[in-house]
Amino acid sequence: MAGLITDLITKIGEMAGHIEALTELAHAKKDVIIKNDTDSLKAVTAHENTYIGRYQKSERAAALILDDIAMVLNQDRAALTLSKIGELIKEQDDYGEYAASYDRLKTGIDLLKDRNDQNNALIENALEYIDYSVNVLRSTYGNGEDVLDSRS
Repeated sequence: MAGLITDLITKIGEMAGHIEALTELAHAKKDVIIKNDTDSLKAVTAHENTYIGRYQKSERAAALILDDIAMVLNQDRAALTLSKIGELIKEQDDYGEYAASYDRLKTGIDLLKDRNDQNNALIENALEYIDYSVNVLRSTYGNGEDVLDSRS
């Protein structure tokens, strides 16, 4: 079982690293959104998709390890979470390393959620501003035909 826990620690560390990279990209995305730089936004989003794919791959590998741990412990896999693993191995030598990796992942996820919430708020504000601007143009020029006629 110690080998499985070591493998799980490795996968949790990988997942945490991908989350940390996504958090850095979310910070970069904030600046891009504020600057309204759509080309850079596309590039940041492409990088995000790469890290999301890497995270998902590590997460799937961790799930397979959890399946093996559940089988060894004769536990219901659906009830075997990362926090439950921590409780089960509290007395083992590698608990400290496991707890540190788990905390790193959990902290990273919380920070990423906060950054994504901030970015969503910025995007919502930008959309509201665009909607406001369109409404001002409509009230000034009427329907779209008037705007086209005024260019002639």
